[in-house]
Order: sequence, then structure tokens, then C-alpha cells
Amino acid sequence: MIEEEIAELNRIKEWAVILKIYYGILILSFITAGLVSLLLVLLSLWTNLLLFLYFLLVFFLGVGGGEHLLFLMIISGHCLVEFVGE
Repeated sequence: MIEEEIAELNRIKEWAVILKIYYGILILSFITAGLVSLLLVLLSLWTNLLLFLYFLLVFFLGVGGGEHLLFLMIISGHCLVEFVGE
């Protein structure tokens, strides 16, 4: 091999190392962003679940009179044909 070919191979090896580092950082950043996004989604779902359970508790305890039955029927997805209040 002549010196020019060796120099060219060394440049290719240097670029290969640089690209490996670049793509490694890029992949790690995507993984990190995905995990943070998943964590935020799970936190949001947990918060919504707790809020929903709090509303159920409040209405089951009778705050709001007989209207809590209407609320429970609406959020449970049942078709409300007739509601007789107190």
C-alpha cells in the first residue's frame, strides 16, 4: 500500500468513529425522550384516575344531593332514559 491509501483509510476510520459517536448520542436522546414522554403519560393517567376516584367518593358521600346518581350514570356510559330526583 502506498502512503496515500493508508492516509485515506485512516480518514475513513476517523469518520467511522465520529459517526458512531454521533448516532449513539442521537439514539440515546431518542430513547431518553421516549422514556420521559412515557413517564409523563403515565403520570397524567394516574392523576386523572385519582381525580376520577375523588369525584366518585364525593358523589357517593352524598355531596350534591340526588344528582350524584345522574353523574354516575353519565360517566359509566349507561343510557339515561329517565331520572327521578329526590
